[in-house]
Amino acid sequence: MKHPTAAGLIAAALCTAVCISQSSCGFIVFNDRSEDTTAAVETSGAPSTTAPVTEPVETTPPRDLRAEAEQRLDALSERDLSASSVIIATAVSPELVCPSGETESEVVAARALSVRAVEEKFNTKIIANSVSVSDMLADAKAAYASDMYYADLLVLPQSMVGAFRAAGILANMNSLPFADYSQPYYYQNVNSAALLGNTQLAVSGAASFDPDGLACVYFNRSLAGDADPYSLVTSGKWTWDRYAELARNAASIDGVSGHGSDFDRAGYIDAAAASMGLEYVTNVKGQLPTLDYMDDYSMSARAGNIVDKLYSLIFGDRTYADSNALGLFDEGKLMLFTATLASTAELADSKTGWGLLPMPKFDEAQTAYYSPMSADSPVFCALANTPNAETSGLVLEGLNAVSYEYVYDVYFSELRDYRLRDNSSVNMLGYILDSPSTDFVRMMSSGFDSLAAATYEAVRNAVTSTSSLESIYRRYSTAASRELASSTVIY
Repeated sequence: MKHPTAAGLIAAALCTAVCISQSSCGFIVFNDRSEDTTAAVETSGAPSTTAPVTEPVETTPPRDLRAEAEQRLDALSERDLSASSVIIATAVSPELVCPSGETESEVVAARALSVRAVEEKFNTKIIANSVSVSDMLADAKAAYASDMYYADLLVLPQSMVGAFRAAGILANMNSLPFADYSQPYYYQNVNSAALLGNTQLAVSGAASFDPDGLACVYFNRSLAGDADPYSLVTSGKWTWDRYAELARNAASIDGVSGHGSDFDRAGYIDAAAASMGLEYVTNVKGQLPTLDYMDDYSMSARAGNIVDKLYSLIFGDRTYADSNALGLFDEGKLMLFTATLASTAELADSKTGWGLLPMPKFDEAQTAYYSPMSADSPVFCALANTPNAETSGLVLEGLNAVSYEYVYDVYFSELRDYRLRDNSSVNMLGYILDSPSTDFVRMMSSGFDSLAAATYEAVRNAVTSTSSLESIYRRYSTAASRELASSTVIY
């Protein structure tokens, strides 16, 4: 899914960078009236001449994204919560959704400022209770069974939504008043992955978006030689075949490996398959999801090709570094390093000259570069027996409205100013941030016993064993399809 403002924010950021670099060399003055531009009248009586008047250069004033965020918040419904507390139980870092206290991180400070604005708007205090996901599930089940209050909102890792669904305790997020998921500050592709029939089990928005969890590729600019991966990206030709070619060329150098990952092998396969657009389940609003990726001709052909590509990359080409990929990349002994944007912090002081790229495409015909989201990426949920549904919806809407664009821009600026090495990498951020992706299986498999085995685990096993994808799929697909078909939408 495309982030609705990435291109505009990047253009604005680059423009700002240019202005800063110019002003550091001295002020640029247009039409300085301290200098007389009129020629002197000669005593001989010759007519005077006047230099052409320079028209003022029109410049577009920079957007005040913080002010725009506050305007969106101001436009929301007026409610006075009488200084009561709103509890958000979070199984991810509180700094992502509800930070408090002093911080050196500009992004965390921006998030904290957004939370304070929501508190002021609705006369409330937002409190984040940090708890492990297993404790949250146990405590929330107990509270639901006793019809007791637990929290106004939950923040879960996306991979655990299915487990909470299986417990029968999640609310239909569509039942929350004031929350309008058609607004641009919600991520529609992520929300569609959390849809079961007509039940919206989780939502993702600007207040929960964690760019650091997006998958990407780092490359060694020196080892790339004459190759220009940046131009491959901009021309739409950055594919896994080109990735493999770069890896093979680099691995021909003594002491150098072609590619590796910060993920374990299973995670690497998962992220690569997702970046190639492998869709396991058809999920349509109002219908139960259908496991059909190996029964649809075009998708099964793609799945088979993906398995072949990944087998060659990891085993056949002998270019894969199976361990210590970060260390090898930092030492300049690895060409391609697949990780998340979080690794920009670890590599900021690296002696290796590196660049940043989006995950490659399956082929040039693929329309977008997909950035698979971490399994730990946070999403908002609510309990089915939440007594304060209006408060939950109101605060959810406020947090996302006031975070939209503003927090994103602070994050972009932090990477541009402190982590990235060159302007081309800054340009690549747009491709990475524009298309965060996830799917129904990633969101829900924790609540279905056979679903993972028939989908992403089947792909992993087909890559790493002698079994075919078709045979593994058939082994588990009947049970998985039966589970999906028996899913009861009770809300």
